[in-house]
Amino acid sequence: MNPHVGSARRHAKDWAREMGMLSGRGTWDEATFDSDDWPLFAALTHPEATKEQLCGISLWDVCLLALDDYFVAAYKDTRDLAGATAFVERLREFMPLSGRRVPVPANQVERGLADVWARTAPGMPPRLRDRFPDHVVDFARGNLWELDNTLRDHVVDPVEYLDQRRRTAGTELSTGLAAYTLGAALPDELFLSGPLPTLVTAFADSVGLRNDIHSYRKEVELERDLNNGVVALRRFSGGGLQDAVDLAHALYNARIDEFQHTTTRLPAYFAEQSLDATTQASVLRHVKALEDWMAGDNQWYRVTGRYTRNWTTPPREPALGGPNGVGTSAARIAARMRF
Repeated sequence: MNPHVGSARRHAKDWAREMGMLSGRGTWDEATFDSDDWPLFAALTHPEATKEQLCGISLWDVCLLALDDYFVAAYKDTRDLAGATAFVERLREFMPLSGRRVPVPANQVERGLADVWARTAPGMPPRLRDRFPDHVVDFARGNLWELDNTLRDHVVDPVEYLDQRRRTAGTELSTGLAAYTLGAALPDELFLSGPLPTLVTAFADSVGLRNDIHSYRKEVELERDLNNGVVALRRFSGGGLQDAVDLAHALYNARIDEFQHTTTRLPAYFAEQSLDATTQASVLRHVKALEDWMAGDNQWYRVTGRYTRNWTTPPREPALGGPNGVGTSAARIAARMRF
């Protein structure tokens, strides 16, 4: 736990209120904001960040999850793909890389994005600052992919789902905020081969699958969303709900095991690539940041009220048809494997 969690909570709540995110219109009211406790999420996933860094990360977490919840209320619930597309493509304008003025915000998400960008971009490593707007837009475009699936009543196969889930889970944003706390981004070439790409992919899959298990009731039974790994695995395995949950959990554990096993390859990789001591230390700090993130994320689910509220809408089992689409046969094989 980051010792500055109290400061982050106060700062984030005051900021969210100022941005209009606590109005209850599309995002939260004060009770749901406190129940979700995104500043606690930031404090658990970034235990070694400074007070200033943690407050900045908390604002990003609040802003990005406000984007997620606003998208559901404004576009998923209304099935407005055209409006959603325009909303997503406009986001980049609120994260200028030069001194260009931003447009007048039309909603609390745009207002918050412009403000948190102006607050934190100057302190980002230059390469991260240049790429961070792309990461935000890519994360938001994942919502477009999900909305398109919903409009077509389409459940993608598990192979495609996991690939896309790495985007909708905000992998680049999570690793980018980790680099923000470290004060530097690793050289691109380290992510082209060797153990680091495997670590990042395993990290992303564990984050997405864990969320899919915890969020199933809220997002599938209540919000009628079919973009969930449990749904994908259930449809393509042909089993019951608990079977699909068990399979998702087994796959989640397999990705954690893959992450842990890959970390043991780092010393040999350092020797093979003749990496200097400074680069080795940077890689190890980056890996430690991912470990902290996974551990903190795991703990946050045990205390947040985001997925355990007393819902007023009765749950409904989703209607699932037979398998179709790319990767169907591979998914059937995976469903019979013991992870």
